[in-house]
Order: sequence, then C-alpha cells, then structure tokens
Amino acid sequence: MAVEFDGGVVVGSDSRVSAGEAVVNRVFDKLSPLHHRIYCALSGSAADAQAIADMAAYQLELHGMELEEPPLVLAAANVVRNISYKYREDLSAHLMVAGW
Repeated sequence: MAVEFDGGVVVGSDSRVSAGEAVVNRVFDKLSPLHHRIYCALSGSAADAQAIADMAAYQLELHGMELEEPPLVLAAANVVRNISYKYREDLSAHLMVAGW
C-alpha cells in the first residue's frame, strides 16, 4: 500500500513469506529500494520479485549516472514494467513502484 502526502509517499507492506500454507519467513522486508527516493513493494515469488528489483536498481543507477541526476519515479516504473514484461513467461511476481 502507498499513500501520498505533501512531503512524499508512505509505503507499507506485510513481512510474511509463505510457501503454500507454511510460513517460511515472518520478517522478510518486502520493500526494496530502487534508488535513493524510489522503492518497490514486492509480492508473489520472493526470489522472482527480488531479482526484478535488483535488475531495476542496477539499470536505474546507470540511468542516473548517464543523466547526472536522479531518475524519475516514472522512469523507475517503466524499467520495472519492461523487465516484468520481458520475463513474463518465467516469473511469478508483482511489483508496485512508489517514490517522490
């Protein structure tokens, strides 16, 4: 869940990872930083979601160096969208991008 306010965005999620009915990890951080002020909320397969977030963070770091300024949240969302679409047949994860 993300809520916008005058000074930025508040992003929250649960922390439980399960496999079927069994809870595998009760304290997994489902909020992954993509850049200094951009985060994504992870859901679905934890490994798939973290892999997408890691690839997106790497691409955004390169993007920021090329532009010599921080990437926009829209650019981050587009990077995540493109990675998710490219590997859509193999992945079982969903990400929500938020930032300010």
